[in-house]
Amino acid sequence: MSSLQSLRLAHLHHSHTKGATTRHSLMRTSLSAVPVIDIRGLEGASRFSTISDIGKACREKGYFQVANHNIPSSTLYGALHVASAFFDSETDEKQRLMSDDITKPVRFHMIKEMVIGEEKIQRLFLKHYAHPLEEWIHMWPSEPLEYRNNMGTYSVEVRKLALQVMEAIMESLGLGRGYLKNQMHDGFQVMALHAYPLCEHTNPCPSFGIAPHSDYSIITIVLQSSPGLEELDPKTNTWELLPHRYDSLCVHVGNYLEVISNGLYKSAVHQVSSNRDSDRVSIASLHSLSIDEQVCVADKLITECTPKGYKDSNLRDFLRFLPINKGQHLQCNDYIDTLKIK
Repeated sequence: MSSLQSLRLAHLHHSHTKGATTRHSLMRTSLSAVPVIDIRGLEGASRFSTISDIGKACREKGYFQVANHNIPSSTLYGALHVASAFFDSETDEKQRLMSDDITKPVRFHMIKEMVIGEEKIQRLFLKHYAHPLEEWIHMWPSEPLEYRNNMGTYSVEVRKLALQVMEAIMESLGLGRGYLKNQMHDGFQVMALHAYPLCEHTNPCPSFGIAPHSDYSIITIVLQSSPGLEELDPKTNTWELLPHRYDSLCVHVGNYLEVISNGLYKSAVHQVSSNRDSDRVSIASLHSLSIDEQVCVADKLITECTPKGYKDSNLRDFLRFLPINKGQHLQCNDYIDTLKIK
């Protein structure tokens, strides 16, 4: 595996086309294809139109990029730097945190696969709970030394953004900006870090970093070091390579927002393909209600014409779902499909 320390800051400034693989160059990469929301529009006279744009993106795509989010570049780069350093390290921290137990609040895992008859690392994965920060941060990796400070700072900042976006999404659904506000404030945040090594085989690479899936969250906010995140456009059923913009973040509609919206906003299906150009690191911040709090369809969105379409559920239900179905080669929407009322 090539050194993940090669993720220098200059690499973060690449455009959406620079360094694209053959696979990626065949995909739709139009800047206009992926909605970009200027989050500053939520302040002042343009709030209504910005909320309308957010609602349209959630309804038509299930994902959008956020610009002008006010998270400092130093905070973004600091988080990517320590993530890269952790994955690249040879310390005992990885062994201490390594586990197959998905219920652990902090867990490191190495995913391997057979590629052309040879076992290769497909992805390195680190997950840890992040809110309330003081409850979990002492369990996070202690190396590199800056890890807890840098990742803690980013997790706090991205959570502020998530609450702001959630408020706008609830308003776009006609539920009012205060809907679920207290529950979200006391809710759950999981940081899921991924490292994707170079694919050394033919171009395009015959493997995926992550196969198509949707997130077990209300919303997920993704920070990536370089291109690689691919979104399924629900209208055209084609994959779009998300343009990599300077300082940009991507918001995904998660399974539980699909439930709350009674299917008006569908979960974003996405994947990550391996490539031959560079190692890649991403940090997904998943936001939901507390682990045992039921998520249900908003009463206001249940009518005679639009009856309740989803069962009530919570995060613990999802955690039970995974071990029961372990080894079943789950598809991208298997969990949300179990919640649909037929």
